[in-house]
Amino acid sequence: MTKSNTTRRNGIQALYSFTPFALLFSRSKEDYGMILVPSPFYSTVVINGKSSRWRQFTDNDWYHGSYNKFEYYDDSGNTGKLKTVVHPYLIKPKIFSRNTPFEIEYTHNDLSKTGKSMAKWDYTEPFPKLMKFSYESLTQGYNCRYGFILITDEKNCPLANKCKLFQPGNSTKTCKHYVGPNTYERLYKVMPHIVRTVREYPFSDKEILALIQVNIKGQDRILGKIKYDDKLSLEAFSDATIFKDNLADLYYLDYLWVSYKEAIGFKQDNLHGIVIQFNPKAMDEYVEELLNNSRSIRDWMCLKMNMYFGNDAKYIRLRKSQSSTRGFEAISRFSNLLNGVKATNSNSGIGKYFDCDSDSPKFEILKMFTSFVLIHTIAHVFVEGILPIFSPSLHNQFLYYIEHPIFGDSKENIYIIDTIQGGSGVLKILSELIKSKPNQFTLSMNMIVNDIIQSYSKHEKTFNKNSANLSVELQKYKKVNIHFKAQNQLNKLVDRVIDIYDLWRSCSKDTFPLHVAVRNYLAKNFQEEIYGSEEIYGSSENRSYFKDLISELPLCWDGCNACVGMDKGCMFMPFDQPFLISRNLVTMFLNTANNWLGKSVFTIVSGITSTNSLLDVFKDLILLAEREIILVSPWISKDTINILSDIKYRRSIKVKVITLDSEQNQRAIEEAENNNNDPIIVLKFPEDKKEKLLHLKALVIDGSIAITGSANYTNSGLGSNIEIVNIILDPDNVKSVLKQIEDIEKSIDKK
Repeated sequence: MTKSNTTRRNGIQALYSFTPFALLFSRSKEDYGMILVPSPFYSTVVINGKSSRWRQFTDNDWYHGSYNKFEYYDDSGNTGKLKTVVHPYLIKPKIFSRNTPFEIEYTHNDLSKTGKSMAKWDYTEPFPKLMKFSYESLTQGYNCRYGFILITDEKNCPLANKCKLFQPGNSTKTCKHYVGPNTYERLYKVMPHIVRTVREYPFSDKEILALIQVNIKGQDRILGKIKYDDKLSLEAFSDATIFKDNLADLYYLDYLWVSYKEAIGFKQDNLHGIVIQFNPKAMDEYVEELLNNSRSIRDWMCLKMNMYFGNDAKYIRLRKSQSSTRGFEAISRFSNLLNGVKATNSNSGIGKYFDCDSDSPKFEILKMFTSFVLIHTIAHVFVEGILPIFSPSLHNQFLYYIEHPIFGDSKENIYIIDTIQGGSGVLKILSELIKSKPNQFTLSMNMIVNDIIQSYSKHEKTFNKNSANLSVELQKYKKVNIHFKAQNQLNKLVDRVIDIYDLWRSCSKDTFPLHVAVRNYLAKNFQEEIYGSEEIYGSSENRSYFKDLISELPLCWDGCNACVGMDKGCMFMPFDQPFLISRNLVTMFLNTANNWLGKSVFTIVSGITSTNSLLDVFKDLILLAEREIILVSPWISKDTINILSDIKYRRSIKVKVITLDSEQNQRAIEEAENNNNDPIIVLKFPEDKKEKLLHLKALVIDGSIAITGSANYTNSGLGSNIEIVNIILDPDNVKSVLKQIEDIEKSIDKK
């Protein structure tokens, strides 16, 4: 490209703007520009349209000049190389012009296998077998509704002799599933699949915006904290292109997928972000209570987990940096399950997908899965539901990243990243709202969250309006005025759908089958069970009827792209999303927001009528520590020291204790000082009645959270006594507590 037509993009916007296989530009419908890259699963050739000469497609075909390459490693303990990432400084698009004809053809490696042909099971895979890019295919292209051919310029199907699904259309050479002509840009919505890793600089100061307070078993608990950070590091790359069906009219797939030989990406430092850090222990107890108290939540989570990982999975694990086929396998597993759902068969196999009660061996992994789904959906809500309110035009500049034990991480964190260097200011505005008290005259986070909750309720009524009386609603499809024989066949289809949903509700009244799985099951089995020699897509009239029928089914499977799902920007493929998000679960969490949004002081009382445990709150808070814990308590127990020693060992953080040099504290002091591996710093305040006595009780975490009150950090002070403590976030008040502690340390030095 010349200087005059060079387009510059940085960061995440570059990955969206320069997505391979997406139209980069079109000039007066005469020239079309695209970035095309090699794929490890395709043989790619460049063909001269006039001479029919061809050559292999190489790296030099898509970028030139200087570039960086770096190896991307998984941060979950795997040190093996996973991906080579290219950071090109200059990308060369291919120009397809009416006056300079040439073609670039991608042929899947499967087609080179001897005797290989497309069979019925191949259409469940989202990987096209053939793609041909030329001026003609971009302007008057043809595609296969089974997804075998993404785009080509040939009027007759070039894979006809390799496809067992070939059905003659108007002529013996034309397949009825091979359609066109149409323009490429109308067939698909093209977007990148983006892999990312975010890292924090451990010693930077972070502003605490909020503590997340929830109620667990009748007690106030601290589930996590929200902070603002302006020193985050990001590695991001796109490793594949997703083709979302627009007008391609694919039968069984909503998306197609093409991976790259080398990923395209970048590294950035000093980015701004909001970090939501959860306390793993409190999260485990929180989701356990949700699962035990809500049969609906438990059924949804159990169903999603069992479908996604398999009903016999004893261990679940996800990868952040590698594409997975789990989503396709889950939909196929779902369709196979529906095959056994018969109105006359009470033992249809559905029940085993809901066997996750608290006494079940699966309950522990269900808790892990549920906490991940909750955290993942919260990330979606931030990026897709909250940020567009502030800056719709900058929506694509933000992304999220998750740390969770399901990936092998020790933390449970969400990072919401502004990829504009120096920050766009949007997250700073959002952070001010998070910590601000609600105000009836201005926009507040409480208002935003409440609006989101209400929108989810309306969404449920719109997309799942027929879930309660589906049998009645589907009866109208048995009264269509068409040919008698066809009507009988279609009536059987309607009865089959009713059977599936009625039997399903006998096992779980709050859930229902995934409509995509129902669609695929019916389409796959229609020829055998309903039409005999015909198949469901045999005529445009039947296809239209079938699509209308499917649209009557409940369409939001506890989360979809119209509520908590994401069209683009998700860490997972579109096929995985239905199983890894939950609108009902995140709504339960969002309902707690009014308890903690805008609060800078949290008061916790214990004793008499209160069931609160200060010990649990103490543990919740120190599990959120990242650098340093300072504890001041006149009296302290050995058990408290053991808790601090454990967190110090596991997190490698600094712990300092100030207490009275008293016989009563001797066992605790010895426990702290005699830890040869990693002793706690203990400053002993003299127990001298002639001097001022140490009476302050304070805990300071990372210089940003302070806890003051009446309780000593003893077994009785944190357990059975009547006490009150305040958790303080206001920076000025925290500094005042730190100043008091500093003065105490100085007085000890003088003594």
